[in-house]
Amino acid sequence: MSNFISRWWNGGCLNKLIFIGLILLLAGMSIIWIGQGFSASEVAQTWNKVKPGDSLYVDSFAVVRPKFVLPLHRLVRPINKTDIEKLKIAGWKKNQLVDALDTSQKKIGLIESKYGTSRDKMYQQGTSFVGTYISRDSTYQPLSDKVEVSNDYHWYIVKLNEKILDGDYKVDMPKGYTYADSNYYIETEMSRLQEAPAFNKKHKSLKKH
Repeated sequence: MSNFISRWWNGGCLNKLIFIGLILLLAGMSIIWIGQGFSASEVAQTWNKVKPGDSLYVDSFAVVRPKFVLPLHRLVRPINKTDIEKLKIAGWKKNQLVDALDTSQKKIGLIESKYGTSRDKMYQQGTSFVGTYISRDSTYQPLSDKVEVSNDYHWYIVKLNEKILDGDYKVDMPKGYTYADSNYYIETEMSRLQEAPAFNKKHKSLKKH
């Protein structure tokens, strides 16, 4: 087998390029496979264990990442005729907006909200408690996701712990879209059911408020 590879390698530049291409392809597939397995294991830590009312915490690795920022997401949908009819504007203007509706926009998805939390904010408050679990979802994808095949996204809907909300992040609301509900979504793989070790002692008085 080694003699065959040696002869093939010495067979010319094209053979070498093909060989290198195969190695790179296998390496890329391995990285994707390992990444998917890691993500799945992160989700499995809480997905079938969490119950309504449980406290959710930011994964402890965030505590050791100096520039860590965790964005919270909101669900958005295309604006429809009903939305326009509720606007406090002249009737003719409503008709104009209805006629201009882009009915091809049917996709619903998640975008980053103006709220999030950071390592600094968690240290300021002495906790990684991000919110109380309400429900979960594995159907929505980020609205910007251009991949044709659905990716494996998992989200928790939470009642936010406003004490660790950080900043006023820019919201890139897509043109012709509006919020679908008032919920806030957090990526499941970033969530845990236990307080980050750095805050175990400090968090007791803040856990339920």
